[in-house]
Amino acid sequence: MDYNYVESLAINAKQGDEKSKELIIKEFESYISSLSRNTFIYGYDVSDIKSECYKTLFTCLKLYNFKNHRFVAYAINGIKQHLHYLIRSDNYRSIFEGKKVFSLLDNDEDSLICDDITAEESICNQSDYDFLSKLINNLSEDEKELISFIFYNGNSAKDYSRLKNIPYTTVIYRRDNILRKLHSHFLEVNV
Repeated sequence: MDYNYVESLAINAKQGDEKSKELIIKEFESYISSLSRNTFIYGYDVSDIKSECYKTLFTCLKLYNFKNHRFVAYAINGIKQHLHYLIRSDNYRSIFEGKKVFSLLDNDEDSLICDDITAEESICNQSDYDFLSKLINNLSEDEKELISFIFYNGNSAKDYSRLKNIPYTTVIYRRDNILRKLHSHFLEVNV
């Protein structure tokens, strides 16, 4: 990639030249193809990742200030940072969404019940609930108290941290560890 050529294309594209935008796409095509083939984000296929990269490329072009940066470095950093953001948000979301999550609240069952539930599903749900109750009973008293305070009583982790005079980050860390512990035991039996 000729950096000076791409720089001049970026300046022209910034001034509204559509042909320059097309040429910038061609210049970045091999980089974006390689990056999207070598990147895995749950829920995205290669073409989705390419689309995200091109979207970020155009955002970089729109925000680019040629007095402060070189466009190639600016665009590559922008694309990489956006992909890292997507990966981070996927990792964060996977803790609280998707197939890895189970509910600890009784009142959620009422909102999820529909007429299509078979007797077999109902029995499985009841056995999962019973097993989860046993797992919770095997926790230490502090862990049970935290689970009860946050999930059963509907309070926030911030309220618990104030009540116990514990740093908020410690409460979040403990809550996540308890959920991971319950989740791993739950999966061991249900695999």
